[in-house]
Amino acid sequence: MTMPPHAAAARRLVAAILAALMLAVPMLAHAGPRRDLSPEEQERRWKRVDMVRMWKMAEVLDLNEDEMAALIPLLRDYHNQWRTLAVKRETALKDLRSLAMAGDDTKAKEITSKTNEILELEDDLLKLRRTHYEAMKQHLSPTKLAKYLLFEIRFQREIQRFMNDARDGRRGPRGGRPFQSPPPSDEGFE
Repeated sequence: MTMPPHAAAARRLVAAILAALMLAVPMLAHAGPRRDLSPEEQERRWKRVDMVRMWKMAEVLDLNEDEMAALIPLLRDYHNQWRTLAVKRETALKDLRSLAMAGDDTKAKEITSKTNEILELEDDLLKLRRTHYEAMKQHLSPTKLAKYLLFEIRFQREIQRFMNDARDGRRGPRGGRPFQSPPPSDEGFE
C-alpha cells in the first residue's frame, strides 16, 4: 500500500522530530535534589516539551503538512501566552503558601490580595483556552477538534506526572518514561 505524498512527507517530519526527541526527552527530567534552573535552561526545556507536544499531536490527529503549517503558529502563540500566565500563577501560589504557612493573620489584606490574584490568573488561563479553542475550530474538523482537546488534557497530565516523578527521583513503572500507554478512558487517542 503506497502512501500519498503529503502523508509520506509528514511521516518523515515526524521521524525527524522523533529522532530529536530521543535525544531531548531524557534531559527534561533531572534526577536528584531539586534545583532552580536558569531562565535559559527553562526555555530550552519548554521548547523540548513543545516539540514533544507537536509531534504527538500530529500523530494523534493524523495531521497533514498543510494542517500542521496552519496550526504551528497558533500553538506556539497559545503555549507562550499560557506559559506566561502559568508562571505568574505559580509565583503567586508560592507567595500565598509562604503567607499561609507563616500563620500571621495580621497580613489578611496581603493574603486576600494574593488569593484574588491567583483566581484572576486562573480565569485568564480559562479565557485563553477558550479563545485558543475557537481559533483551532477554524482549522480542524469537529472530530479532530475533539481529539485535540482530549490530547491536550492528557498531555498536560502526562507532563505533570513525568515532571513530578523526575523531581521526586522516582523510577520504575511510573517514572522515567513519559507518554506510556494511556488509561483506558483515552483509548483511540494515543
